[in-house]
Amino acid sequence: MPQRSDDRRAITHTNVKLIGTSAKSIRETATAAAADRYSRYQAQFRAICQRVSIFESDCEMHATETVPSIGLAPTSYVPCVHYATHQNGNDHRELRVADLVADRTARRQFFYGIEMVASQEGKPTCLDFNEFLPVLPTFLSIVWLGATYCSVDPIELVTSLQLARSLEARIPVMPHLSLYCLTEERLDKFLALNFTNVLPIRGDAVKEGQTFRYTQQVVEHIRRQRGDRISICVAGYPEGYTNLAERQDPAEAMRYLKAKVAAGADCIITQMCYRSDTIIQFIKDVRSAGITVPIVVGQLVADSFRTYCLSENIAGVHLPPGLRSELLAIESDAERVSQFFIQLSIRIIRDILAADVGVYGVQFYTFNQFAPVQAVLKELRALDILKDEGGQ
Repeated sequence: MPQRSDDRRAITHTNVKLIGTSAKSIRETATAAAADRYSRYQAQFRAICQRVSIFESDCEMHATETVPSIGLAPTSYVPCVHYATHQNGNDHRELRVADLVADRTARRQFFYGIEMVASQEGKPTCLDFNEFLPVLPTFLSIVWLGATYCSVDPIELVTSLQLARSLEARIPVMPHLSLYCLTEERLDKFLALNFTNVLPIRGDAVKEGQTFRYTQQVVEHIRRQRGDRISICVAGYPEGYTNLAERQDPAEAMRYLKAKVAAGADCIITQMCYRSDTIIQFIKDVRSAGITVPIVVGQLVADSFRTYCLSENIAGVHLPPGLRSELLAIESDAERVSQFFIQLSIRIIRDILAADVGVYGVQFYTFNQFAPVQAVLKELRALDILKDEGGQ
């Protein structure tokens, strides 16, 4: 009997083990099947994006470097800007972006900046500040096109810098500066132009022989040369550096960010991200890492399915699967696509504010399409989130 009992226990144990193994096998099979379906779905979505007729505009968003397009010669660039009445007579050229961000953050006041490219399809980008009233951007960020601007000499003829120079008295302006083919001599020539703000960016492309390989090196050089007379913002990546072949270790990404701040960066602007929880966790991780400089969250309000595909191809940042399915279902309806991204942006902004993580500013990546941003701003005013300086 005891032996038989032991046998029964052994058989029962074996059965349990087999059942457990089977359940594990089923789970693994189901997980593998789900992963396979997701992989195929991702591939199908990418294929759809690639079939969309995309004009690869010459633009860069933090982690971006594209092939230059043939367009207006830098020397013939004439800015196309219309100012609001109350911008006349003001001189903002000495206002540091980091100080403005820190001030509004301390006051828990929602604010926004916009990023734009100086020209589009060979023509100057036209910007009318009246269309943003009653609350103007706190700052304007201007993209640096590494491959296009590399050989422009003297450096002040670079179109983004010509636009920045024309704007700086009317609004705080922050030109970008790519490391692509950047030498110490050329960096010093840029610094001699005495801009008050800069966003140095590595970009994806690296030119053989360029002096600087990492943003940290440029931040150190700028801080040495200009001291506290310049504000240096740098990029932060909520999903890691998204253009790598494999997902970047978040801890590694945080080490790079911490090094940039330790080198002298005084403001962080994040890459676009479509996941509120990921952005919020990134902000918490930044603070947990001991980084205290103010943060501005980057957002893209795509005006079309084509623009979304362009951003996905360039930046490697994707909508979550559920939202991608929603987008695919309406991709041929331009108005519904536009509203999809407007409402998504508003939802993300509200989620971040509700999380109370000490971030109150957004930089909109516009792709030179300003209307969707203005639609978001209108709704934020209706929600009493965006207010003018008088609290209205």
